[in-house]
Amino acid sequence: MFLVAEVHPFADGNGRVARALMNAELTTAGLDKRIDAIAPIIAWHSLLTSLYKEETVKGGWSSALFALGVPTSKGRLDPHIATAFTTGVTTGSLSAEDRAWFASRGPGDLVNKITVPTFLVEGTADTLFTLDEAITNYAILKGNGVPVKMMWFCGGHGVCLTGAGPAGRIEAAVVAWLRRYVAQDATVDTGPKFEWLSDDAQWRSTADYPPTPGAPVTAAGAGTLVTSPADAASGTIATAGKAVNAVNVPVTAPQTQIVGEPKLTLTYSGTGSTTHVFAQIVDDKRSVVVGNQATPIPLTLDGQPHTLTRDLEAIAATGPATYTLQITGGTLLYGPVRGAASITFSRIALALPTAGAAAVSGGAGVLAPTRTCLSRRTFSIRVRGSHPRVTVAGKRVKVKRGKAIIDLRGRPKGTIKVKVVAKRKGRTVRETRTYHTCVSRQRR
Repeated sequence: MFLVAEVHPFADGNGRVARALMNAELTTAGLDKRIDAIAPIIAWHSLLTSLYKEETVKGGWSSALFALGVPTSKGRLDPHIATAFTTGVTTGSLSAEDRAWFASRGPGDLVNKITVPTFLVEGTADTLFTLDEAITNYAILKGNGVPVKMMWFCGGHGVCLTGAGPAGRIEAAVVAWLRRYVAQDATVDTGPKFEWLSDDAQWRSTADYPPTPGAPVTAAGAGTLVTSPADAASGTIATAGKAVNAVNVPVTAPQTQIVGEPKLTLTYSGTGSTTHVFAQIVDDKRSVVVGNQATPIPLTLDGQPHTLTRDLEAIAATGPATYTLQITGGTLLYGPVRGAASITFSRIALALPTAGAAAVSGGAGVLAPTRTCLSRRTFSIRVRGSHPRVTVAGKRVKVKRGKAIIDLRGRPKGTIKVKVVAKRKGRTVRETRTYHTCVSRQRR
């Protein structure tokens, strides 16, 4: 059985499915038991948490996706898409019917049904499907005892502003995962369960996610924010931008690895028609928002004091550095400032999660640009005799007209055993051939 994918289809010689297309992998793996392993890249857990976080529409992406979909739909767009777009861009909210429709567009609860090894690849700079989507899927799979790995790279549905690191690392990791769990090659090392590219363009890893914690980076402040629909919203649909009108809290980070979801606590009171403010962390030296991410924070503006605590979008950053936490009324990731309000924040408390130094591998001088050798070799061998059987590293390959294709592409450096069994003049003949991958050719 083959599952056709638009990009990066992988399947072994027996036709077992290795990979489908983006989020279809998660959905299909939850339904179809014929799948052996998956490696979904920049996928989501729920369209509500990705496009409607804290019940506010991600207006920039909604407008872009709707504009792309209409010309190619030939009138076949589901009515919920049109009504959700209309109400989303005008009010920032969805009707109960549209909300339910998006909630049903998985994978969501289907992740609980996945039993095959799953490799989640997500982008730190992805503003459409943020790291939180992969974190949620990872926690579910890990809790169910499913073999799982997660990798964060700088990219996705967004713009990498801090360096993408050495090329080829993700591709090599995906190939290794599929070789291990689809080709069933137990000699393949799939590496640590969690790897990430920080904003210094260096790869690091820990044994699991979340990493063993270090001391959090904390900051506190206060201030008053007056919002108006006339405010200029910062950023673009793909990048949050430093806001002009904001309550600013300075943050100083020592030498450390900031990785995960920051925690924000607000004590506030106010009046007005605004329903949300947005929190973002600005890298002062670069003058960019860390990971391009802004998080909507719901407010109740009835003149009474309220306290809330929220996790912000996950980030990956390297100290020492200075940052500014901004609380602002609007961002083009979600839409313009939608109402006028006066909000006094009597207490703002931020905690940035860090990875304990002893738990972290990699960084400058350790995982600096390197190249993992993967074989590019494929060739044919002639097989004499009747009823031939050829296996490559224990996996049978087809023999046609006395020839077998030996495909070693994507295999790491090492030796591969090719075994041939055939009948010749009434006798069973067995032979083993050894091939070496990633060996430099000798000069003649």
